[in-house]
Amino acid sequence: MPVSDKSQAGRRKAVFVLGMHRSGTSALTRALNLLGLRLPDDLLPANHGNRRGYWEPQAMMRLNERMLDRLDRVWFDPKPLVMDVLPADQRAAFIDEAAAFLSDEAHGAKGIVLKDPRVSRLLPVWLEAARAAGLDPSVIVACRNPLEVAASLQARDRMETGHGLQLWVSYMLEAEVNSRGLPRYLVEYEQILDDWRSALAPAVETVGLQDVRDFDTAASEIDAFLDNSDRHHASERPTAALGEGLVDLAALYQLFRNDHVLAGVEAFDAMRGSWHAYWTAQSPGDHASAFLFGLSEGYARKARACLAEADSGKAVDWLQKGIAAYPGTAALHHELGRLYLREKRFEDALPGLRRAAELAPDRGVHHHHLSQALAGAGQLDEAVVAAQSAVDCEPNAPALHNHLGMLIMRSGNLEAARLEFSRAMTLDPAFAGAHHGMSLLLEREDKLSDALAASREAMRLAPDVAVYRKRHDMLAGKLSEG
Repeated sequence: MPVSDKSQAGRRKAVFVLGMHRSGTSALTRALNLLGLRLPDDLLPANHGNRRGYWEPQAMMRLNERMLDRLDRVWFDPKPLVMDVLPADQRAAFIDEAAAFLSDEAHGAKGIVLKDPRVSRLLPVWLEAARAAGLDPSVIVACRNPLEVAASLQARDRMETGHGLQLWVSYMLEAEVNSRGLPRYLVEYEQILDDWRSALAPAVETVGLQDVRDFDTAASEIDAFLDNSDRHHASERPTAALGEGLVDLAALYQLFRNDHVLAGVEAFDAMRGSWHAYWTAQSPGDHASAFLFGLSEGYARKARACLAEADSGKAVDWLQKGIAAYPGTAALHHELGRLYLREKRFEDALPGLRRAAELAPDRGVHHHHLSQALAGAGQLDEAVVAAQSAVDCEPNAPALHNHLGMLIMRSGNLEAARLEFSRAMTLDPAFAGAHHGMSLLLEREDKLSDALAASREAMRLAPDVAVYRKRHDMLAGKLSEG
């Protein structure tokens, strides 16, 4: 029974925004939020890739990444996804976790809007979770010219055009088949920017959102948010197939544009049949395809899987292969340096961490880990410089001020160190590490009573940290002897 029926009018709604990455899912999600649907907390922050925000819950994204990992996939692998290979116990655990997330986020709301493009491929789990949480699910699909999507991915991720086009096909076909039987509607990205009222009115009606704000009431906020200048990479419509043996891209795009209610399932089935046949021939089995290495993330993912099996040697091999393929990717250099740093191989860690800091000088974490490696290698002066760079990048991070204070104290400048510990405590009075650092400093100044008080506070804030308790007992012993 459709959600828009009167018998369902009192039920809470969960609207899933589906579609390929870079297809306008963010703009659509925010517009629906401004019409009155709740957004989850802890959203992915805006950045240079999407300056107006992603409106995407990070908890949902992390859960989806874990599901993809269990399926031996990544978001950028266009090989069709088969959810049935997920073992029943793992699927049930993911459903329970997703249901708890939805229940918490939708508490007290009549409707919630949820967006992560990965859900286009993982929707079956989220539908079961929504129903378990007492929510009626519906779907609005964002559709954008695949050539524009591919151009946007090329600009953001340096992804090959053909790779981006194949991703568009898989995401759109899987969004369509996974949402069958639900109230659903397709909205075109260019229509959202050109005339959001005419684009959203039938969508809102079709999926049964009776309790949204009046469009005129929300108009000023939505008009202020949507901006046609955000439509970069405008392209002509595709006119050809992807290539020999692949689907007719122009025909598939036109099929979506001509069928906003997605009623023509036979035509979609035919397209999907051809798409699956191609992939069955090219990459049989359920494992990831060669596109796993279409982005640098694939190599990092392989390395992390090796580390999970305690095989750091293979992890190093994967990261080195990734660096050879993507030498300008700071994350790979950083991950290799971090691997060596965790093993206290400080000299080995330095080249990767230096390169990461050079490639992405605005990332405080890169300078922080470089500082740790330099300190471990006995290069204290350089370590202080790197730690200061980390603080300059992230001045509101108490852990970075604390680390800088520790290094400055080792160099003998107690007043400068005191300032950094104080800044860390000002930023976060409950940050135990800063109280511990201050205790060390006060002991150097022979102020044992004050050092004990600072140590006691560190132990109170972090009672499970053995070094804090050990230090407290040591200072207490000194005072009792003196």
